[in-house]
Amino acid sequence: MKIIKRLRNDPEYQEIEKNAQQNPQDVGKYAEKVIEKFKLDVGWKLLLQYVLLNKNFEAGGMTGASIQPYIDPITSETRYFIPVNPETTQDNVLSIYNLIQSRYKEAGSNKRMRKDNPMKTDIQLYAYRRSVDGLANKEIQAEIKEQFGEEFKSFEITELIKEGKAKKLG
Repeated sequence: MKIIKRLRNDPEYQEIEKNAQQNPQDVGKYAEKVIEKFKLDVGWKLLLQYVLLNKNFEAGGMTGASIQPYIDPITSETRYFIPVNPETTQDNVLSIYNLIQSRYKEAGSNKRMRKDNPMKTDIQLYAYRRSVDGLANKEIQAEIKEQFGEEFKSFEITELIKEGKAKKLG
């Protein structure tokens, strides 16, 4: 990473690095000094702590971007996002893209995006809320037809309730 190389050539960074190596218990404080002095995003803190204590660190395979996994609340699948900091370049983001795609491939995930029909989601959430209110499936079926103008067979109401429960927030 170019930024690590640039930091290591700066005399002020070199002084902070020397102090961090002499006082490794305070490495977090020294990483914060680097962030403040060189106006870096706080997302650099963990990497800087490692770099400050490991003089032989080489950033050869690093892209300059990171990926953050999260669990999709609806599909329960692992998804990734790329935090973009002021120091992140377009090349950084493009270079991490292939890594993300390989992670999806390893996990057996396809590239499909969540393509929910917003109207159906509203109906599912409505069916779930009404079932929580104690209404029978036939009553929910009638209300959906009245509220949304959509007809569902009685056996579909159970599925709508189940899907609505999975999509509810909180």
